Amino acid sequence: MEIIIGKTAGFCYGVKRAVEGAERELQENNKNIYCLGEIVHNKQVVNELKEKGIKFVENIDEANNKTIITKIIINKIIINH
Repeated sequence: MEIIIGKTAGFCYGVKRAVEGAERELQENNKNIYCLGEIVHNKQVVNELKEKGIKFVENIDEANNKTIITKIIINKIIINH
């Protein structure tokens, strides 16, 4: 059986942008990067990001006033509360 993968197969634009943004933030900041909930619905990607250092939290209070990434990254958001 031959399997042909389409030229456009892969992440959608939004997922690609979110993952690239998270990885860029890791490179620039290197620590204390938190994500409120899972950034994408893909356990492999989430686990890879965890291994790279992103901390996933379900409650914003767990982030301790550090950089927060949400599922839709428009800009880096820093919340002080």
